[in-house]
Amino acid sequence: MKKRYQRSRNHYYLVLEKEKLYREDYQVRMILENEIKGLLSVQARGMDEKSYFFYDITGKESLKKQYKKKTILQEEIIKFLKELFYILEALYEHMLDASSLLIRPEYIFQNSEQSYFCYCPMKSEMYVKIFISSQNF
Repeated sequence: MKKRYQRSRNHYYLVLEKEKLYREDYQVRMILENEIKGLLSVQARGMDEKSYFFYDITGKESLKKQYKKKTILQEEIIKFLKELFYILEALYEHMLDASSLLIRPEYIFQNSEQSYFCYCPMKSEMYVKIFISSQNF
């Protein structure tokens, strides 16, 4: 999967390119048509036998970039873990596969209020498989 950034007049996007054309399934439709708190807003396009996912990162900064500049504090870690738990529960409620959540610092973005995660339903070696059930907590 290739990653690049693209700016339009009023927005800034993280663009993920996958070498395989996506088929619109339940998960793709769910993330395109619903605003799920904690997930980055996304648009999907297929062209030239490739899939492109455009994540709106306007006004947000990746964890990777943010914590190159400063040390993460304990309260920031606790807040992040609560947000991660919340998004995992939201995925469960929307019947979305949690293994499609990209849990790497370059794919997690924050603004002054909260964290936002990339959800990419096309499986790849860079996805972290997470098995969670709200009954375990």
